[in-house]
Amino acid sequence: DYLWPLSGLPAGAQVAFRIKSYDDAIPAQSGLSEPGLVEIVDFEAGHLAAQQSWRLAYKILGQGADREMKLRDLYAAGQLEAARRDLSGLPEAWKEAVAAAADLAQAMDADAFANPGLREDLSGLAGRLKDGADRHLPEALAADRSGDAAAARARHDRLASVARRAEKLLKNSRPLQDLQDFY
Repeated sequence: DYLWPLSGLPAGAQVAFRIKSYDDAIPAQSGLSEPGLVEIVDFEAGHLAAQQSWRLAYKILGQGADREMKLRDLYAAGQLEAARRDLSGLPEAWKEAVAAAADLAQAMDADAFANPGLREDLSGLAGRLKDGADRHLPEALAADRSGDAAAARARHDRLASVARRAEKLLKNSRPLQDLQDFY
């Protein structure tokens, strides 16, 4: 055993090493290992970043689902002008949701404490959100432009469902990660 004090090194530092060993033969023989590399990692900071990404993604997805449900309800009530006012910035909001999900997946990949099953579940979340937005958002906006409230309502209902499913995945998965964090 050899104690190697590395606690003073900053995160990201890399230390190269080789091990030389001797046997107890007469005469003694020695051997030198191939070079090894140790990288100093701050696991706590990575875990904190994943938790922050989780909270942000959950918040953004909830806001997106609420917004889509409001639009759906406005179209259902025939309030096209009010709905059109709420459409401002909607494509950017979906891009933000996709980016938040991608950031969460990246943070989970870098988190040594992340539950492997959750990491896998969340790795495709951004893609599913993007697919949903790519499929339904252009049709929702086109339905609004043409004044087809029923079609716009149906598309916003589907968009709300996409965002709500993603939000629900995060909400239902959190207790499992919390349990793993406990141990």
